[in-house]
Amino acid sequence: MANSSDPSMVVLTEADVEAGLRLSGEMGWNQLPADWLLYLRHGHTVGFRRPDGVVVGTGAAMPYECGYGYLALVLVTADWRRRGLGTRLVEHSIDWLEGQGMVPLLDATEAAAEGYRRQAFAPVIELDRWEADLPAAEGAAAGAGPHEIELAMLVGLDAQAFGATRPHLLDDIRRRPGVRGVVGAEGRGVAMIRPGRRAAQIGPLVAPDDRTAAALLDEVLRGAAGAVIIDVPKARTAFGEALEAKGFSRRRSFLRMARGRPPEPAGPGLLYASTGAEYG
Repeated sequence: MANSSDPSMVVLTEADVEAGLRLSGEMGWNQLPADWLLYLRHGHTVGFRRPDGVVVGTGAAMPYECGYGYLALVLVTADWRRRGLGTRLVEHSIDWLEGQGMVPLLDATEAAAEGYRRQAFAPVIELDRWEADLPAAEGAAAGAGPHEIELAMLVGLDAQAFGATRPHLLDDIRRRPGVRGVVGAEGRGVAMIRPGRRAAQIGPLVAPDDRTAAALLDEVLRGAAGAVIIDVPKARTAFGEALEAKGFSRRRSFLRMARGRPPEPAGPGLLYASTGAEYG
């Protein structure tokens, strides 16, 4: 029997941004208000709210085009863990995505991956999170601004590497304050770097080969300082060596998983850095 003090699952709104930030901050995650607003405006975000109005857990689903959606921001505050709230949030998000005819995708930590396997998710690729604390470079150029990347080019290159089109996601990110984007020679690659709560994040980074990827990395890091993170497919060993040469080190791993047939990348653009664990 439910206790009158138990939280109830509700659909969250833009008024709950601060609640989401509190929970992701509790976990040391990197989200800014813009990340929560994107899910709240374009996705389906639910939470457990106590009778006093406090949100103690969240889960979100972001629909993408071509029949796929991302499941993310599954968070439960410490006092309410191990009571099944996280499982219920995941199940609700799965049901919502599949109810829209979409295959659910997610990036799972090593600790969470086994639980997702029990919910019929299967591995797609493994990613490593690399991190560096970069010194400020004297006289570094500000570089290209976000609007200098044509949206159609960005969406097209991202789709080659991810396997589905995501215009609303990429347009939102490229328009955020402080975002920097660069395009490779002849438009054959693209990279972006954006501010985060605790570190700037590089991604997506799409390129046809290791050499182009390394050049885009050099360019997107121009002027960057402080903590920087990047999520890279484990198979990109040469790119990992380029990151090590710049002072990056591996910090953790993620397993991209799909509950159904995953998107199939198609084209010369290869994934060198994801857009982040909350977006894929």
